Amino acid sequence: MSTTDRSAKHLTIAIAIILFAIALIITVGMFLHIYGPGRMGIGFLTGGGVAILGVAVAAWRLQRRPGSTTPLERAWLRSGDERDDQILTRSLAVVGFSAILLTGAAGIALALGAPVAPVAAMLNFSLIGIFLIAFAVHARRS
Repeated sequence: MSTTDRSAKHLTIAIAIILFAIALIITVGMFLHIYGPGRMGIGFLTGGGVAILGVAVAAWRLQRRPGSTTPLERAWLRSGDERDDQILTRSLAVVGFSAILLTGAAGIALALGAPVAPVAAMLNFSLIGIFLIAFAVHARRS
């Protein structure tokens, strides 16, 4: 059963969480811009802005056309049914398990003298890719 009906209390909490997330991203981004190496603050602000924009687009799609949303959008915005929640939980479990292995491999690569930035980027993109593949596989199987 879908959980798309929201009360005023849920809307208030959602708006408060969104505003807190924006304030946190801006605060950390400015801190990194001042004290971080290179252009780390700009990258953090850009990534945070893209993430908030993605959540906003998914929320807009969920409100305007709930029938055309994907299981990922419904699960990520906590408005899906039990199946969507189960797919998200299983996919995040796969990411958690593989994170241990990938972080160990990244640590070994760093110990052998690999540059930090490419190793960190490959680690992040690998975890995102594993999540997307795991979500697609679990969504197809259930």
